[in-house]
Amino acid sequence: MACLLASPSFANDLGRSFGMGGAFIAVADDPTAIFYNPAGLSQLKVAEVGGSGRTDASILSNKFKEFFGVPSFSTDGTNNATNADFSGITYPFLSSANPLVLGFARGNSSLIDVSGTGKFPSGFLGYADAKTSWADRTQSLAVAAGYEVLPSFSLGLSVIRSFNTKYLDLFLIDTTLVNASFSFLKFDGTADRYSVLLGGLYKLSDAAAIGATVNVPSEANRVVYSSLPVSPPLGGQYVEYSYPDRIPIVAGIGFSYKPVPLLLFALDVKSSAAMSYDAKPKFDWGYGSKMRVNFDSYAEIHAGCEYTFDLGGGAGVPVRVGWASVPSHLTAEPFDVVSGFGSFLVFTEHSTRIDSNLLSISCGYKKEDFSIDLGLQSVNVNTTIKADSTGGSTVVKNSTNILSVLLSVGASF
Repeated sequence: MACLLASPSFANDLGRSFGMGGAFIAVADDPTAIFYNPAGLSQLKVAEVGGSGRTDASILSNKFKEFFGVPSFSTDGTNNATNADFSGITYPFLSSANPLVLGFARGNSSLIDVSGTGKFPSGFLGYADAKTSWADRTQSLAVAAGYEVLPSFSLGLSVIRSFNTKYLDLFLIDTTLVNASFSFLKFDGTADRYSVLLGGLYKLSDAAAIGATVNVPSEANRVVYSSLPVSPPLGGQYVEYSYPDRIPIVAGIGFSYKPVPLLLFALDVKSSAAMSYDAKPKFDWGYGSKMRVNFDSYAEIHAGCEYTFDLGGGAGVPVRVGWASVPSHLTAEPFDVVSGFGSFLVFTEHSTRIDSNLLSISCGYKKEDFSIDLGLQSVNVNTTIKADSTGGSTVVKNSTNILSVLLSVGASF
């Protein structure tokens, strides 16, 4: 099931970008500029380091409707996970008047990582315990450079390598008859890709700036281990295959404004153009039928503000609030899975729509060359998956609410 899982990512943050809801393209004045806008690195006149860790508490609700001919059922669950979110270092070269700043960073995002349980109406077998595991994780390594071309204009470049894992497992344990456990539907796909992030930053005045970015990802080879239903509810056949995995180019523009020195507003808009491509799943025994993948265009919005309470002596307490909205939609059709004995399942069409909304706050303490921040973020992810195939049809509605706590520290030297 190519493109079965896709999700936005709110990660790779320190306290400032976290609290401002990711509205950071025209701010980009700490090591997270490596992932937001590398042109902002030119603002860092001294070496800086930063790191963060986050804890995510997730609540999952899956609603399965028309599940390949099986009556509707649901699974619900919770999960807690703690990860190192971001670590990075930057160092300025050349003169302080026109610095070239280099940076290296590691990011680790796990937007969805939950499990749920529920009752599965298994017909003549009675009821079974249905369990789902759902995860979307990405690890990234990046090198970047930012250069101040003119006193008010900078350019930047980041090269990012990302390793993504998308995982879905629905397995059943029959509680009325045979007490057997097996995976009914499993998707475990990995992809390793590079992307180039180009950025520009222009200072309109001491109080206002505008930034722009373009993220150009490479094609990846997604390797999938999957089980697909043949005759529900008796299970499926396991297959391993790979296919070309592409994602759209994303362009962003940001604006920041300081009406007074201690107050900052920021707004980012990112958009991707519609994209379509053909791919053939590759199995050990050959190729399946051509699959058409379509990405709709979408626009995501990030907005945030920050006010710093001046404590005197170079110390301050910044307080931030942020909001973001990220819609997306993709479809794929048809997908003919071919076994060594011929075709056993054809997806005539399947689609995934994801809508995400985020609210965040953070506050901290900073003094000269040191800062520490604590942030709280609430993310709601609503996913609808529709699939039509020769084995039946299904509609899966997933709602995941994630509450994240982030602690970050930064220092310059």
